[in-house]
Amino acid sequence: MASDLLAERGDPDRLSIRAVAAADGVTPPSIYLHFVDRKSLLRAVVAERFRAFGRRLSDAEASGRDPFDALRSRCRAYFGFAKEHPGHYRVLFSAAALGPKGVATHGKTDHPGATSFIALVDAVQRCLDASPLLDATLSDLGLSAHGL
Repeated sequence: MASDLLAERGDPDRLSIRAVAAADGVTPPSIYLHFVDRKSLLRAVVAERFRAFGRRLSDAEASGRDPFDALRSRCRAYFGFAKEHPGHYRVLFSAAALGPKGVATHGKTDHPGATSFIALVDAVQRCLDASPLLDATLSDLGLSAHGL
C-alpha cells in the first residue's frame, strides 16, 4: 500500500505513516511494529521498487542475442517501466529527497538504485568490449572505449 501511495502522490515528502496506516485500515502504531520511522518505511518501498525495476531490465536483457541487442532490450524495458508505472518512475528518478540522505543510506549502504545503475554500466561495457570498430572510431577521436 505504501508503494501505491508513493506513486500516487509522486513525492516522498507527502508519504506519511498516518496515510499508510489509513490506506491499510490499521492504526499508525501498527506500522511502527514493522518500521522504526518514516525513513525506514520509505527506504523499504524504494528498495522494493528498484528491485522490481532491476528485475524487469535484467529479464529483458537476458533475451538479447548479443551485447548490443541485450542493451537495446534493457533500454526498451526501461522506457516500458516508465510508461507503465509513471508514478513510481517519477519518484525513483526525479525526487531529490530520495538521494542517499533522503533514504538514510548516506555513508551506510549503497543507494537502492545502485544495482540497476551498475547493471546498465556493465551492459554498456559489454558493448564496448565487443566492438573493435567502436574502439577504432573512438581512437580516431582521441578517446578510449575502456576509459569511458
